[in-house]
Amino acid sequence: MSRLLRRVPAVLVLALAAAAQADPAPKIEPLAREGLRPGCGCAFYAQGNRQNVSNEGPLLHWSLDEREWGRAKLDGEIRRLRLLQEKRLPEARDPPQHGDRLILVFQEDRYHVQAIGSVTQACAPRAAPCTTLHATRLIFRRAGEPPREIDGIGECGC
Repeated sequence: MSRLLRRVPAVLVLALAAAAQADPAPKIEPLAREGLRPGCGCAFYAQGNRQNVSNEGPLLHWSLDEREWGRAKLDGEIRRLRLLQEKRLPEARDPPQHGDRLILVFQEDRYHVQAIGSVTQACAPRAAPCTTLHATRLIFRRAGEPPREIDGIGECGC
């Protein structure tokens, strides 16, 4: 019995170490706002802090100046992600209307990122440039591992 009790702390330490290393999802950190390209584009933020992800800056940024690229800070590094797909449903409209959908798919060597949003606040027709808000699901995946999904808010405009 005493031999068993001596082994319990060692087993607990090993189990805790394995659990700490078992987080398969990429570490996601906000981008510094001052490092973002000015101009038109979309920034996607974590909604609240329910998923233990900071909402102090965007988790994903897509600038229209660099239309084919997005940026995200994954596993401690700012990653330049190639835009694979941009889809607007039911069709591309300017300005978008409430309920319109925006789907962006990005990829870099080991990372696959999706932003799937629905317009919740649209600009009035012929209004001065304003920001369109999207309720967004952000999906971050490192190659060969399960995805990490985050509820977010997307802000698109100039």
